[in-house]
Amino acid sequence: FAEFWAAYPRHEARALAEAAWRTVAQDEPTQAAILAAIERQRKAGCLVPGRSSTGRDIVPLPASWLRGRRWLDEPAVPPTPRFPI
Repeated sequence: FAEFWAAYPRHEARALAEAAWRTVAQDEPTQAAILAAIERQRKAGCLVPGRSSTGRDIVPLPASWLRGRRWLDEPAVPPTPRFPI
């Protein structure tokens, strides 16, 4: 869990995240997939800390991300500009 906590960009509700980790990451392959997905989604811009226009965090709470099995999500493809810059 410590490695997940260090890698995930949002550090809130640790006890809930740890409980979710124990539930969903019971084996080594799943743990490795979760950690790889964090890096993949971060590089794709999906897990970049920030706030939306409404002031809410863009990155989900770690427990929500785990319970929703969000490591299985494909990273969003950034839109290509319509006009060259």
